[in-house]
Amino acid sequence: MSNIKQLAARTVLGLALFVTFAANANAQKIGVIDSRQVLEALPETQAANAKVQALQKMWQDSLVLMQTALQNKADGYKKILDTMNPESKEKANAELTSLNDALLKYRDAKFGQDGELAHQQQIILQPIFDRTKEAIALFAKRDKFVLIVDKNAVLNADGAVDLTQKMIEYLKSGKSGK
Repeated sequence: MSNIKQLAARTVLGLALFVTFAANANAQKIGVIDSRQVLEALPETQAANAKVQALQKMWQDSLVLMQTALQNKADGYKKILDTMNPESKEKANAELTSLNDALLKYRDAKFGQDGELAHQQQIILQPIFDRTKEAIALFAKRDKFVLIVDKNAVLNADGAVDLTQKMIEYLKSGKSGK
């Protein structure tokens, strides 16, 4: 899930803070979490992923229909190619090119890097990311952690406390301000 990776990337900034506080690690509490594991454990993330997958399936089905129509049209032209005059052949090629271009444009619009699927995924998952980030801050304040960073963004977390399971329990308990 690319947005989970994006959330992990955001925590890289926390790595800079980690270095700053590393000298005082003995006096201050530092924790790590696996944000992917935390997010995947939340029921709302699973529901959001189901919504995203439903959109993806709908658009994928439409793409398959477009591909089938293009293939059928191409097969139909191949059967009568020998009987077509040059003008008809040119017209058929133009039609096939147009259908193929429409298919590619649709695919890019829905599934491209900046496509509708990526945007919908961001819209659907962002409230969960925001809630999780707020919960981590509340958890850190409550348990007096000066720094909590993503385990995936840290090269060495010797001495840091792994808070992943505690974070999952905290978020699921409803104490995080659901």
